[in-house]
Amino acid sequence: MKTILKIQELDRQIRKIKSGVDNSRESKLLVEFTKVMKEGRSFVNNIADVSDEIIKEFNEINRKYEMLIAKSEITAKHKPEMANIDSIGNLVDDANYLTSELAILEQRMRELTDKGAKLLNDYNAAMNKLKDTKAKCDALKDMIAKKNENAMPEIANIEAQIKKLEKQADSAMYEKYKSMLNDNIFPVFVHLKGNRCGGCQMEQSLNFIQKLKQKGMLPCEECRRIILADEQE
Repeated sequence: MKTILKIQELDRQIRKIKSGVDNSRESKLLVEFTKVMKEGRSFVNNIADVSDEIIKEFNEINRKYEMLIAKSEITAKHKPEMANIDSIGNLVDDANYLTSELAILEQRMRELTDKGAKLLNDYNAAMNKLKDTKAKCDALKDMIAKKNENAMPEIANIEAQIKKLEKQADSAMYEKYKSMLNDNIFPVFVHLKGNRCGGCQMEQSLNFIQKLKQKGMLPCEECRRIILADEQE
């Protein structure tokens, strides 16, 4: 048991080294910048979608505008002196309608043009920010890779110590240990702290503690870690 506890302590050292890199300022900044990148891409994609809608509306307005222009040219060709009172009234109504519709369409086209210009400015600003953020992410990734590289010799040394100890460990117990590591349970072996599990801090029943003292070790019913009865085990 002592051998496996030594291995667990060495594994703890490796985890601490890796955690130091994972929780470094560079890693935390990378998480933040990656989030900014994701939000930036979403913003740019949204601008693209809005731009597509503007183009569609602009084309539709342009189509209506051309139709009204063509209709106004036809209306203008009518000679008032050859028309009766009723037809003149219709021509005047048509002319007023066409003038009103053309004014509305021209105003909407100006609004869409202004909106398109603003979207283009927003798009350029967003792309510049994305470019800058990507450069920062790349730089942070290089820094983190360097930290990992610097940590490799120390980790390799600890792993070599573990390899030596593996030969001395009880095979069945060590397989159990590795199996629980694969289930992301660490530490696997903990000591009873008062009447609580040394891992999850769950309070253990008196009956459990009595059985633990008899058997020397028992799995915690809450976190599945193996609780040792005595730190000298």
